[in-house]
Amino acid sequence: MRKRHTVLLWAALVALFGSTLSTAQSATAAVAQPVTSQPFAANSEGYKCFRIPQLVHTAKGILAIAEARVDHCGDAGDIDLVAKWSADGKTWESLQLLRGADDDGGYGNPVPVVMDAAQGHVNILYARNDVINGKRQARELRVVQTLDGGKTWSPKKRVLPNLKESDWKWLSIGPGKAVKLPSGPFVVSGEYRREVVVNGVAQAYSGVVFYYSDNGLDWAIGARSEVPTGQAAPTEPSTTVLHDGRIYVNARSTQACGVRDRRLDATPHPRASTRTPGSRSPRWRSWRARRSPDPC
Repeated sequence: MRKRHTVLLWAALVALFGSTLSTAQSATAAVAQPVTSQPFAANSEGYKCFRIPQLVHTAKGILAIAEARVDHCGDAGDIDLVAKWSADGKTWESLQLLRGADDDGGYGNPVPVVMDAAQGHVNILYARNDVINGKRQARELRVVQTLDGGKTWSPKKRVLPNLKESDWKWLSIGPGKAVKLPSGPFVVSGEYRREVVVNGVAQAYSGVVFYYSDNGLDWAIGARSEVPTGQAAPTEPSTTVLHDGRIYVNARSTQACGVRDRRLDATPHPRASTRTPGSRSPRWRSWRARRSPDPC
């Protein structure tokens, strides 16, 4: 009788664990089947290529944003700002031309600011410039807004002239999304180059700047960090908020070829990104060099 009970017990255990294993394998197989889609494709919809893509998820759906480059894939040219909306990330509605339909200038470097994910309120900060003889001219920052997750957009042009100082010869923002600090404001990181003349000698500087906003529409210049042009300087900075509320910045280095350290990162002072307009390097901790594969 004991032997029979033992056999029955083992049979039950095998059936139980076999069923559990089969269920686990089925669940794993189900999870391991990602759904892929392509909102933007090169050489389609009237554009040579799409660059600087961003994805935003709200309760209203998924929003894909990108630069749409008309004639070529270079940085200087006719570049539009476009978007597509999806309910599930599998299929996408028709391309929306947000900016650039009425001229052949450049509209780019989109940085989404998710104001209210539940309502679908998203602002996009972006840069705009003319192109003359194949060269980008002075840039300015602008903002465009959707209140329904990307189905409709504000038609009015909103220019932000206060986000550029008079001696800045170059200005850009991103890549990445805006971050929200525990203290309240939204923060976007950017880069600039400026030129000044001291005692008849031209001097140039490259640096990173923070912009901050409480409502996502009205922005102001915050702290910045700069070095003389020619030294390793941060460019294309990406920003995030650490678990303790501090900001962390990781950027490409302008000295990318023939050196071992090709990225720079920094942890600014906790308040250096917001209510400290014009503050310079003393409010930042030193930029640290990081090694990465040689792109050259």
